[in-house]
Amino acid sequence: MQNKGAIRVFAILLGLVCLYQLSFTVATRVAESTYEEMKLTNQEEADKYLEDFTYNLFVKEYSYMECKERELNLGLDLKGGMNVTLEISLQEMVKSLSNNSPDSTFNKAIANASAKLAGSNLDFVTLFGQEFEALDPNARLASPAIFGYTLKDKITGEATNAEVLDVIRAEKEAAIDQAFEVLRTRIDKFGVTQPNIQRLEGSDRILVELPGVKEPDRVRKLLQGTAQLEFWETYENQEVYGYLAEANKIIRDIEAGVSASDSTAVADTTVVAAEEVVADKDTTKSLTDLFGGADSTAAAEGGDESIDDLQKNNPLFSVLSPAASQEGLYRGPVVGYASIKDTAKVNMYLAMDRVKSIFPRDLKFYWTVKALDPKDPAQVHQLVAIRVTSRDGEPPLDGSAISDANKDFGQFGASPEVSMMMTPDGANAWKRLTGENIGKSIAIVLDDYVYSFPTVQGEIGGGRSSITGNFTINEAEDLATVLKAGKLPAPAHIVEEAIVGPTLGQESITSGGLAFVGSIAAVLIFMLFYYGTAGVAANIAMIANVFFVFGVLASLGAVLTLPGIAGIVLTIGISIDSNVLIFERIREELAKGTGIRLAVSQGYNAAYSAIIDSNVTSLLTAIILYVFGSGPIQGFATTLIIGIFCSLFASIFITRLIFEGRLDAKKAISLGTAFTKDVFSNVNFDFAGKRKISYLISGVVIVAGIVSMGVRGFNYGVDFLGGRSYMVEFQDAVNTEDLSKALQGAFEGNAPTVKTFGADNRVKVITAYRINDEGETVDDEVQAALLAGLSELSNNPSEIMSSQKVGPTIATDIKRSALLSIVFSLIAIFLYILLRFKKWQYSLGAVIALAHDVLVVLALFSIGYGFMPFSMEIDMAFIAAILTVVGYSINDTVVVFDRIREFQAEHQAKKYSLGVIVNNALNTTLSRTIITALTTFIVLLVLFLAGGETIKGFSFALLMGVVVGTYSSIFIATPIMLEFTKEEPEAEKKKK
Repeated sequence: MQNKGAIRVFAILLGLVCLYQLSFTVATRVAESTYEEMKLTNQEEADKYLEDFTYNLFVKEYSYMECKERELNLGLDLKGGMNVTLEISLQEMVKSLSNNSPDSTFNKAIANASAKLAGSNLDFVTLFGQEFEALDPNARLASPAIFGYTLKDKITGEATNAEVLDVIRAEKEAAIDQAFEVLRTRIDKFGVTQPNIQRLEGSDRILVELPGVKEPDRVRKLLQGTAQLEFWETYENQEVYGYLAEANKIIRDIEAGVSASDSTAVADTTVVAAEEVVADKDTTKSLTDLFGGADSTAAAEGGDESIDDLQKNNPLFSVLSPAASQEGLYRGPVVGYASIKDTAKVNMYLAMDRVKSIFPRDLKFYWTVKALDPKDPAQVHQLVAIRVTSRDGEPPLDGSAISDANKDFGQFGASPEVSMMMTPDGANAWKRLTGENIGKSIAIVLDDYVYSFPTVQGEIGGGRSSITGNFTINEAEDLATVLKAGKLPAPAHIVEEAIVGPTLGQESITSGGLAFVGSIAAVLIFMLFYYGTAGVAANIAMIANVFFVFGVLASLGAVLTLPGIAGIVLTIGISIDSNVLIFERIREELAKGTGIRLAVSQGYNAAYSAIIDSNVTSLLTAIILYVFGSGPIQGFATTLIIGIFCSLFASIFITRLIFEGRLDAKKAISLGTAFTKDVFSNVNFDFAGKRKISYLISGVVIVAGIVSMGVRGFNYGVDFLGGRSYMVEFQDAVNTEDLSKALQGAFEGNAPTVKTFGADNRVKVITAYRINDEGETVDDEVQAALLAGLSELSNNPSEIMSSQKVGPTIATDIKRSALLSIVFSLIAIFLYILLRFKKWQYSLGAVIALAHDVLVVLALFSIGYGFMPFSMEIDMAFIAAILTVVGYSINDTVVVFDRIREFQAEHQAKKYSLGVIVNNALNTTLSRTIITALTTFIVLLVLFLAGGETIKGFSFALLMGVVVGTYSSIFIATPIMLEFTKEEPEAEKKKK
């Protein structure tokens, strides 16, 4: 074995990198476990433990949040949360660009394009252009009544419709980018750990994943609400402190149970004291004076008990530190500071009726969007006092005044800043606002968070100004984006949504973990039983392979989903397949009388071709699945791709290192046990001669399946139908017909589909009720109707464990993606087989066998749904299973084809007919085919039995696919190749 040292070094380095990455996951699990135990007795100590937690790794310490950023991420199906796909409303954007033109042709074209969008491959702008031309070929988009005035800076009056559409497309891209930044900012402030937001390639959609979310209605409002940019005048800190001091006193009385009348006299004294502080603008009063000297002095001298008294006497100021130092109050609009975890409590205090009654009507408070020190674990934010100057409560200037904003640099390029350009009306309002507030601050607020509160140095005219604030380049860039996003030309609507409750997530973790451990244990035992010493090497390689997969997933920041666990389980089968190929080749060499060292070397060399070909075809299907899949399906594909590469390295190089080490140490290597060493040693089946029987069997199954597809159809999931799906768990068993009738009334006569999902007290409800309605409250209203229907079964309490929403356009896209993924995988495999084997007959045999496998699995799902005691839905998970079956089946087929090619290269073609060569190839690879199928079947059987109800249909499709794929590689692919291959006449003569 060449480069043995380099391979050993690489394996060690890869193992160390994986260990390093996975150590953060272990650290966070330990921290969270300790936190959960501590919070049962003392919540504050538990919170402090997490804040102070450090993980010391060599020369660097990592905080809890830094470990959290580096841990192996779990998907929403494992830890619960919310997955949302938002679609940017291009219809609204186009209307907005025209300033809501009343032109009838324009509006009719928009309506027609919207109606055709769901069933078309074309984008909205293209459809709109086509409809506009069809309605009136002479109409012009550049006319002043449509876009001629609103887009006058970008188009001329003579612009063609095609040129205007190009401008609209450019505006569309800018609008989506703006919407993305606004959504990301909102999500970052939502307080969710490890959120994910990404724009889906080639679409107008944005994917948002929020782990652990428990308030889906709040998320919907947050994501679908229009961005609100506002410019406000501000109060000075000295003007507000007196009111906060009085509020502190009132809150203390409320918590002590003192009524408002009892505290009136003391409150008056508090106001006088506050007014004295406010009047003295250059006050040197210390914080002790501001709080009241006695309590503060006691706190300084009396220890913990006095500090508790201080917090009890100053409930507001214990969570909101005044904007002051020992020298007195700070200048500016900031009136206090609070840790992010205390902001909710401050908000609660300030929202109390008795507290609000003492504040001036024109005073309101907003928190800053970012912490004073982003690296500080406490994440301290500032509370800014806003002055409302209008009677209607509206800001003097809002986002409609901003026409453009860009990152810039100050004079001489000193520091980053944000330059703004305003509309003419906005410029006048800005000039007036700045002129009236020289020396004061103006707060720039987006979605109720303060982004900046610059001090006005002088009146600003001309509609151009800049905002400085000690920005970094990224901060200036973000603020410019936020300012642009004030006017959001493209509203966002939720078109797909999935919610997994924490209970179901924990169930998935338990069942997935059980299936994973069980499948590994089953394979370990089988390989030891069948291959003896070689089985030990294969098991070590398999464990290393799994370790590498987890390490690489953590290194890449990939997300582990329940289908991803299925992908790892399948990777185990792939890893074992490579080892079986090698071991069977070594057995063949030993059977010829070759010495063990040479047999090992020749066995590995002979197996390389089949291993590479089979893994490349599996890789092709995994890549196609990744491209066309989404969410958990992409997680499955990602895991499978990583697993293929890791299994190649582990099965080829690690087992070789083990063998070489034993040989160098002069230790024996066994490739079988007393029970298995002679299995498949003298098989000689006439597969080619019996191929007509297999054609008949397959034909009967496929015809029966096609009849069933035509008569019964399929049990389509919400992915393909569109609509909403809810998984509901009842306390006791429930009758699905009774539940359907109860929900039909709640859904205004729209009867939902109700199916038992696993246990008889758990059902899945699918409904298209109001799926085409848009609006921020529609999802909440539909869920309220569902709860009303469930309440009719009052003697059987229930809980919604998960939900999913798929809009009509998404459902159409999923169907299209499913079809394209299968078609492209077949084309890719056809071309690869043609490239590797140089004959179209091989490609044809492989593709027909794959089509056979797909049709048989589809037939099983059409015939079986309703009879099997588990879900047999046709959804994206099923499509993932189909593509995986395709990859597995072609893996088997390529191994046989590779052996046929090898036999022909050994000049067997001069001695035997092609039918004999095919039989020889099938018989010599039969042991590998059966052993690989058996180990993979065992793995998938454990996954099916222990993997949980969520993936039972998925794992059943894989299980049947292995059986069908093994059958087709022997009885369909190779015989079809044989049918279409004609031998040369001269060769025939020689054979005779």
